[in-house]
This record gives sequence, C-alpha cells and structure tokens, in this order.
Amino acid sequence: GNFVTTRRTQRRVAWTIGANYLITDNLSVYGRYADGFQTNNTDPITGVELYEIGARYKYRNLLNASVTLFRTNFRSQFYNFIDPLNPTIQTSFLADLGTTGVEVDALIRPVDWFSIDFFGVFQNPTLNNLRLNGVPQPGFDGNRPERTPSTLFTITPTFKLPKGLGEVYGRYKYIGDIFADSGNGISLPAYGVTSFGASVNVTDRLQVSVNADNVFNVIGLTEG
Repeated sequence: GNFVTTRRTQRRVAWTIGANYLITDNLSVYGRYADGFQTNNTDPITGVELYEIGARYKYRNLLNASVTLFRTNFRSQFYNFIDPLNPTIQTSFLADLGTTGVEVDALIRPVDWFSIDFFGVFQNPTLNNLRLNGVPQPGFDGNRPERTPSTLFTITPTFKLPKGLGEVYGRYKYIGDIFADSGNGISLPAYGVTSFGASVNVTDRLQVSVNADNVFNVIGLTEG
C-alpha cells in the first residue's frame, strides 16, 4: 500500500496553582486553578481548564465530608461522532465543551457498626462553538454534550458484623439520562444499579468476599 508520513511539533505548558486554609481543626477550605492540554491526531491542541473551590469538614467519627464547586472547560475538543443532522453517518466535530457543577463526598457514621458513604456529581454540561466538518453550527450552542449525564451518585450503606467478623454492604449507583447526539434529539433514559456484598474474616489470615451486582437486572444504555 501507500504510506504517508506526518511530522508535527507541538509545544504547550501545563500548570496548576492551589491553596488550602485550615480554619479550625475540623474545617478547611481550598481552591485550585489548572491549565492543561491534550494533544490530538490532528490540530488544534485541546485546552483543558479547571476552576474549583471547596470545603472539608470533619466532626469526630460521625461525619467526614467535602463539597467542591467546579468549572471545567475543554477548548477546541476534536472528535468523530454521529452527525446530529444525519445519525446514519459519522462527522468530524470541533467544539468547546464546558460544565459547571458541584461534587459532594460524605461519610456518615451515626453508630460504630453502621455507616453511609455518599458520592455525587451534579453538573450542567454545555456545548458551544460547534463545527461539523469545519462548518459552524450555532443552532447547537447550549446543548448538552453527547454521553454526558448531569447527575451521577453512589450511596453505599455498610453494616459491621460483631466481633470483627467482617461487614455487609449495599450499593446503589445512579446514572442520569444522557443524549446520544449533539442535537439532543436522541435521549437515553437514566438508570440505577443495585449491588450487595459481604466480606467475612474467616481467620486472621483469610478473608472471603462475595458481591452480587445488578441484582434487579436493570438495563442501562450508554451508547445511542
């Protein structure tokens, strides 16, 4: 066959700056800015920008939590995906993607033998300056990027067995609805997966773990 050799030199600096401040022994705040990049098979380089500010709080063994507000920007993201104007073909995309949201991580332990672990992201992702095969498509500005949910969270309650025998836990993972195209014309529904598991300390040197995943046989679509 015929071979084509392509040479390309790309130069970019990635950097970040952050700060933490301890207000009390139980409460701290922090902030960070990061500017990075992602090289692609074709130009241009994708710029990745992150702003975040948050707080962490701990109260004895009852509560350990953090809340983070964030803004993430992907500038000049290049990729191939189904054409929102004609879903039967693939098209070259060049777009700016951004999302603003909050991330919550909390461990609550009301008693020594029971705890609830929660982790969730609640965001508003948007698509801007979309170009299909180099042609601007302003009608899609403000749409949600494909395959990107606005809500994701996981809840894990855990029970400790007596005398250090082990633990039993459940887990519920929720994935919000997504769109299969940039035109937001093909919607895929949200779904939640429930799991159960146990870890048993048979001896000081032997631990047996069992996990049952998706016990309610939920079907979740991740692709259009």
